[in-house]
Amino acid sequence: MKKFLIAILSMFFFVSTCWGQSADIKGIIRDTLNKNNMNGAVIMLLRASDSTLVTFTRSNEDGNFVMRQLTPGHFLMLVTYPDYADYEDEITLKDTSHINLGNISLTTRMRMLKEIIVRQSSPMRLKGDTLEYAADSFKVRPNANVEDLLKQLPGIQVNRKGEITAQGQQVQKILVDGEEFFSEDPTIATQNLRADMVEKVKVYDKKSDQAVFTGIDDGVKIKTIDLKLKEDKKKGYFGKVEGGTDFNKYYDNRGMISAFKGRRKIAVVGVMSNTGSGTLRVDEADNFSGAGGVGIELEEGMGLPQTADEGGGAGPGGIPVSWNGGAHYSNKWKDDQYYLNTNYRFGKTIVNPIGGTITQQNVQDGMFDSRQQSDATIQNERHVFNSNLVVATDSLSTLDIRLNTAISKASSQNTFSTNTLKNGIQVNNGSRITGNTADARDFQANMIWRRKFMKKGRSLLLYANIKTGDNKADGSLYAVNDFYNTSGTHLNADTTNQQKLNQNNGTLLTGKIIYTEPLWKNAFIMLSYGLALNNQESLRSTYDNLPGGKQVYVDSLSNNYTLRTITHRAGMYLNMAGKKTDYTIGGDVSRADYHQHNAVKDGVFDHQFINFFPKLNIRYRLNTYKDLTFSYTGITQQPSIQQLQPLKDNYDPLNIYIGNSLLKRAFNHTLNLSFKRFKVIKSSYFIADISYSTIQDAITSRNSIDTAGRSIIQPVNVNGNQSIMGSVNYGTASDKSHLGASIGTKFSLSRSVSFINDQLNNTNYFSPAVTLGVGWYNGDKSSLTLTSNINYNYSSSSVNPDLITKYWMQEYTALLSVTLFKQVYFNTEAYFSLRQKTSAFDKNNNVIKWNAYVTKTVLKGSMNLKLSVNDILDQNIGFSRLVGAGTITENNYNTLRRYWMLSVIWNFNTTGR
Repeated sequence: MKKFLIAILSMFFFVSTCWGQSADIKGIIRDTLNKNNMNGAVIMLLRASDSTLVTFTRSNEDGNFVMRQLTPGHFLMLVTYPDYADYEDEITLKDTSHINLGNISLTTRMRMLKEIIVRQSSPMRLKGDTLEYAADSFKVRPNANVEDLLKQLPGIQVNRKGEITAQGQQVQKILVDGEEFFSEDPTIATQNLRADMVEKVKVYDKKSDQAVFTGIDDGVKIKTIDLKLKEDKKKGYFGKVEGGTDFNKYYDNRGMISAFKGRRKIAVVGVMSNTGSGTLRVDEADNFSGAGGVGIELEEGMGLPQTADEGGGAGPGGIPVSWNGGAHYSNKWKDDQYYLNTNYRFGKTIVNPIGGTITQQNVQDGMFDSRQQSDATIQNERHVFNSNLVVATDSLSTLDIRLNTAISKASSQNTFSTNTLKNGIQVNNGSRITGNTADARDFQANMIWRRKFMKKGRSLLLYANIKTGDNKADGSLYAVNDFYNTSGTHLNADTTNQQKLNQNNGTLLTGKIIYTEPLWKNAFIMLSYGLALNNQESLRSTYDNLPGGKQVYVDSLSNNYTLRTITHRAGMYLNMAGKKTDYTIGGDVSRADYHQHNAVKDGVFDHQFINFFPKLNIRYRLNTYKDLTFSYTGITQQPSIQQLQPLKDNYDPLNIYIGNSLLKRAFNHTLNLSFKRFKVIKSSYFIADISYSTIQDAITSRNSIDTAGRSIIQPVNVNGNQSIMGSVNYGTASDKSHLGASIGTKFSLSRSVSFINDQLNNTNYFSPAVTLGVGWYNGDKSSLTLTSNINYNYSSSSVNPDLITKYWMQEYTALLSVTLFKQVYFNTEAYFSLRQKTSAFDKNNNVIKWNAYVTKTVLKGSMNLKLSVNDILDQNIGFSRLVGAGTITENNYNTLRRYWMLSVIWNFNTTGR
């Protein structure tokens, strides 16, 4: 009994000692302006090493707070209160620490008193899944635009084209106060809005409208940046007008004027330039290759075909002369009951791409080496209008109506000359001239009615949509080709002189109903049913041009083809949200009935497909700043009308394309695992991602190449296509040292299956890459940014395993900005591209592109004089390299070389006055 009492007393003494050695913190939260104690302020204690939340409390009615039983360590304390600046402090606790912080003074954000020292919180904050940057924490020069601001934010990069990458992923959408602003071209916002108008920059993965409404993740996410404007900048007008010239050949003129008032936004923009810097979306620019039609994407991958020179565009390159303009209007009124967002865009471009293409094609008994020179004149014109009206019919229902239409015209004239060798011996050469004019009209309208019920989680969504497209093209082909035998002796010549009339049109009608119902707390079920009616028609007429102006209809190259599909699709998903884990599991099943009719050959093909679309998404939150996500999705890819119709396309007589009416749908399985960690106080992030994909019945090509180097290409279904991709990205920034750094690695390992001369060909491709970046910023006085991107490419082909392609691609950039003296600024940027030679491509393609400009601010900061020099060393060349199924292709093309320009830039605004 005595021993037992001694043990109890010893344990009591030990516990009392431990209790007495725990640390505590206390203090009083006060308002510096009114000298009042503040009730309800949030006091958080974060572990300094990883910003993990240890504990938190709130101040009482007297402003007092106390945190007890704290373990030893180094911590960060953060005090927050609505509409007040955050307070931050570093605290080190020992076993017996009893810290009394006394009065902790907070001040309003609107009235920061200079005599009060308030330590601002980190310029980066994580709120849920949104990473926020406090814009004023990053100093930029007077009249700087949003793009200049984004370049200084840790984890965000802006390349020479204005394309933005955030945490290793490309940003696809830019919003202004949560709303679209010139939806077709987000660079209008980044290059024309002033940086000093922005209060916060928010970066997040935008979910689909359906996922936001139902609360059930459908896996659709778009990397988005939302620019939250300062309240005092949402009234008045502002704008920028710029005129630039070298007084000889080049000019660059642009302007934008905007009028904001509360939630109403009006803007007009215009550009006229021949320096290649006219604002133009990448997807629009792609049409300048000669495929002048504009198609629309139909449900489940079915799209209207592109028209014009489908058999061989002029390729990339050229210096476009462009005229672009647009107008934007958006507004909310009657307490947000009505919302309207309308945009109009106009673009016209004339470009003259001149270049050379080298293609290496592996075959069983060697290699074909083809070299082509091209010269083209291409003109494109496009009008785009879109509008979005949202009406809150009552407190629980909304009606969303969207209209989109596009009218496009294109014309092209292309000249090609080709020479092909096999194992060093000539097999063919020739020349080809193609011409084309095309018109396209696309229209889309959809209506969405959403209804929420009094029971939380119960909702109903009705969706109706119509898409139509009508593309017409009138083309010409004149080609002369000479062919040689295996010893290089001339065999024969072939001449083709034809006119081609193509017309493609289609209509898609879809309807869908989605219902969600709560099962129990934090668990919901979603049921859906959809119906799609798709009708597509393709009329292609080819005529041989004979002497005397006669024309003969060519049956083998003409077709009247109709494809009709009826798709029923039903789905069920279960969503469960726990304290740390969220689950979404379920899938869709669909039945698609195909009816194909070839009116010329009187052939009918009917097919029926049953498809499954499984989906699984699991998200585990380790803490507020860390989460782990696993997902699996299965989706189908159905063949396009060009792939299905059994028609020969001879726009390039050396590469003839034939459709395949027996194609099946492809099914893609994708697994993804990602990890994200943010240390907000230390302004750092770590993101890792890996995914695996395999495709059943993948749509690939069967390439039959004869001894004269002529190819017949046909789409076929294969199995065995798979890929693994991964990336790791880390970034950090320091307010004290004004330094930011990032490092990223990624890799791609894939196998693609095809057929070459009826032999199965497996192409293995491996490409690792490393990116490094470091930036130093001294407010608006000077900055230096250094980045590097090192990429290795390796590919091998089973059809000829002895031919292995491997090479390095490296790019290094340096950006320097210096304030020379008051209101005089100097900027310079250098891009060094190193492209390793290969056995097939032994030409030196290394480039150093060096640009510089100096600006002088005049008229009290409202005007800038700018003198710039582009490509000082006159080394810029157009270059691209592509590895495909047993092929490697390298393009060299004309692009903008050295020039200088004097510009006058006038900035005006009445916002915030």
